[in-house]
Amino acid sequence: MIAARFTPLTCPSCGRDLVGREADCLAFCPDCSGCWRCDRDGLSDIPVRTVLVDGAPSSASLPLPCWRRGNVVQPAFLSARPLWLARAISELAATWRFVPGLAAPPPLGACIPPESIEAASRLARLRPPAPHDRLELIVVPCSRLGRRWHLPGSSPGGLYPDDVLEARWLERRG
Repeated sequence: MIAARFTPLTCPSCGRDLVGREADCLAFCPDCSGCWRCDRDGLSDIPVRTVLVDGAPSSASLPLPCWRRGNVVQPAFLSARPLWLARAISELAATWRFVPGLAAPPPLGACIPPESIEAASRLARLRPPAPHDRLELIVVPCSRLGRRWHLPGSSPGGLYPDDVLEARWLERRG
C-alpha cells in the first residue's frame, strides 16, 4: 500500500500560492510566471513559453496549455478532436514566436499528462519527436469570435466549442 503524500501548492521559487484545479497535472504561479508539475514525487519545474501575437504577449480571453516536444504539439486540455487539434497546432507552431514564461492570465488547466505525446504524434500522423527534444509547455492565446475560438495565425473562428471542452467550465465559472 502506498502512503498518501501531501504536496503544498506554494511556489518553490517565490512562496506564493499556485493556481490550479484538482484535476490538473500542472499548477501556475501568477507572481513569477512559473509552471510546476504536480505528481506523487511533489512539484517539478516545467519550462513554459507563451506564443506572441503581433509581436507582444496577448491578453487573450482563453490561453490554452499545450505540450510541445520537438515539432509535435499536443493539447494539454480536454478536446473532442484532440488529434485534429494536435495536427493543426503542430503546423501553426512552426510559424509562431515565443517569449519565456507565462503571460497573464494563467492558462486554462492542464489535465492531460505529457507522457501521451509520443502516442499522439503516432495517431495524428506527425513525425515523432527526437529522443533529445525536451518537453515544454506552450501557452497559446486564443481570441473569441462569436461562439468559436481563434488560434493565432489560423483562419478566423477555427475552433468549435467542443474543441475546447474545458471552455464550458470557464464560461460557467465567469
